[in-house]
Amino acid sequence: LAKASHTAPVNIMYPMVIDLHQFQELKKKFEEVCSDIPHQNVRHGVMFEVPSACYQAEEIFEAADFGSIGSNDLIQYFSAVDRNNELVAYDFNPDRDAFWRLLKSLADASRKTKKPLAVCGEMAGMPNLVAKLKEIGINRVSVSPKLISDLRRALKK
Repeated sequence: LAKASHTAPVNIMYPMVIDLHQFQELKKKFEEVCSDIPHQNVRHGVMFEVPSACYQAEEIFEAADFGSIGSNDLIQYFSAVDRNNELVAYDFNPDRDAFWRLLKSLADASRKTKKPLAVCGEMAGMPNLVAKLKEIGINRVSVSPKLISDLRRALKK
């Protein structure tokens, strides 16, 4: 990744970050490992998947270059619901008020720090939710190409 940064910008996203300290340590390890490799154009980002990191979103955004919400894992950990367990999977639902408050707080932290924020996971590809994401200030989603036209149609409505 460090070598690749000579020819094009490289975005490195760290998954399952639990707090600011851990993110800082991960960035530090990257710098240590690459200390003998000249590198430039490397951007470091956080995948918000763990609720504890969401509570430090503003501080994390100050240290990061970008963020993304890993909606599948964040819903699972936020709601204490195993989406693969048929006995409780019915509660795996991204359209709950408490979860939207959490998403709005992430969008607010992103806007305040002027750092880009995206959403990935199943939620990002749901046409009925993409307009709601836009309303709270999240304008980027990461989805498979086959979902793009459906999302565009939903946003036009």
